[in-house]
Amino acid sequence: MLTVKDVVKGIADTVKEQYPEAEVYLHGMPGVITAPSFDVYIDSDRSEDDNRVQTVETVCVGIDYYPSEQAGQQEGIKPLDVYSSLKSVFRNGFVRIGGRALKVVLLRGGRRDGVTFLIVKLVFCDYRPVDIYDRPIGEEAHPKMNKINLKVNQEG
Repeated sequence: MLTVKDVVKGIADTVKEQYPEAEVYLHGMPGVITAPSFDVYIDSDRSEDDNRVQTVETVCVGIDYYPSEQAGQQEGIKPLDVYSSLKSVFRNGFVRIGGRALKVVLLRGGRRDGVTFLIVKLVFCDYRPVDIYDRPIGEEAHPKMNKINLKVNQEG
């Protein structure tokens, strides 16, 4: 089963492969940062849809790029080049994480306050164990609910 933590780590690893010379931080920047660097984090848009067969998760992962102070004056990593190349990494429609291909459903980004950012929205699903089909409906998720239903039915 793939976790959100695995997804964020996988995106960070993808960024590190693309830019091995830059620092990649997870879930927040330290007080003193090395430039150029990236911050990879969970964006606020996240959802989960459960049913008896599978769980479908939607996760948005943000990538912020902090350029070095000389980025505009020298050759090397330039903010708009970073945006374009990161976008191209995810543009093929999927990203491999943990031996799986996660579907990329949305890419959005740009620049704000001198920071280049990209938001990658991913969708993936995990199937439940096979033995769940043998259980009566409701028992796997709400065992107390069955007791309440029985009590109501006996009174009526």
